[in-house]
Amino acid sequence: MSCRFQMVVVLVCVALCAGCNHDEKDDMTILADVRGTVTFCGAPANAEVIFEPQSDREFKSGRPSSAVTDANGEFFLYQTSDQAGTTPGKHRVAIKVYGIAGRDLTTAAAGTALMSTRLVREVKPGRNRFDFVLTF
Repeated sequence: MSCRFQMVVVLVCVALCAGCNHDEKDDMTILADVRGTVTFCGAPANAEVIFEPQSDREFKSGRPSSAVTDANGEFFLYQTSDQAGTTPGKHRVAIKVYGIAGRDLTTAAAGTALMSTRLVREVKPGRNRFDFVLTF
């Protein structure tokens, strides 16, 4: 082999190995499936649901996941548009209710929540179901 060819092979190997030290912690996180329902005053709610991971000291410790309820008040969390779920562990849950599914609530200004709440829930690895029953 020529000296130039050997040099190219060595450089390619070095370039490939340089990528081996990439910290893939975030890429390798296994997300837990989280779904459930939100009802408000006994009816399915039009709501936004946000799960924000918390450390033991209540500081933010990861990427939040969110969902918007469907016409039945059901939600399914996504961390990004193509990654379903959220990280296992303790979460601060924020729910904003904008209306009741199938009802025209003209008293609420556009984009103004009728009710908002903050809760804490523990997300386990695997499948999780949380049903939130809210009232005034």
